[in-house]
Amino acid sequence: MFTLEQSIARDRNVQLHDQRKLKFALTALGYHDDTKEGLSPYSSNQFFDGIKKFQKDNKLKVDGLVRPEGETHKAIKSRLAKDRGALGAFGDFTKNYFDMREAKTNEADKYFHCKANYEATERGWVGQRMAELKFWARGLRNS
Repeated sequence: MFTLEQSIARDRNVQLHDQRKLKFALTALGYHDDTKEGLSPYSSNQFFDGIKKFQKDNKLKVDGLVRPEGETHKAIKSRLAKDRGALGAFGDFTKNYFDMREAKTNEADKYFHCKANYEATERGWVGQRMAELKFWARGLRNS
């Protein structure tokens, strides 16, 4: 479910959907909070700090690099699998994001964002926190 096509690192151009998926995963696990910067597919210092903190907490090489099926990617997938709430919330936001892109209708993002929030909050505190973060990120981005 959580796949990456390219490596994600500070000094590389990456596919935006890979970066967004990694942000969703890190947010679900408590390693990324985009309430200040807004939900963006682009990288930031905060994003790479979250990767490094995850690596440090999980006794991995702390380099801010996430390779497809590398140690960090596998560790994130393992943590998501162990925490059903995080995995479900991650899946809710990811699925609704790609459904929104497929719909290609004006203002559809509001519908899919609301739908993802509802689905995530039904999963308990992790989903509620993730929905809260996405709500505030959206508000900051639109102000």
